[in-house]
Amino acid sequence: MQAKVILSSKGHLIIPKFLRSELGLHLGSEIIIQLKGNDTLELRPVRKNIKDFFGLGKKKAVKQAMSTQDMDTAIGKAVTDTSIFGG
Repeated sequence: MQAKVILSSKGHLIIPKFLRSELGLHLGSEIIIQLKGNDTLELRPVRKNIKDFFGLGKKKAVKQAMSTQDMDTAIGKAVTDTSIFGG
């Protein structure tokens, strides 16, 4: 398969949809570009291995929820702190 594309003033190339579909490319896909010979560019999609995603789904430490008493104290302090109201 081949397609003719035009380089934009910013150096962007648009890969035609039928090629993106064929290669499984989508927003955020990574592509390797390699110069082959004097005037040939080779584009290859980066394929991710399941090991690349290991550990990404770990839960982050969650702060303990405030008690009702702690919320009341924080609200009371905010209301009585005149610096909040420009005083």
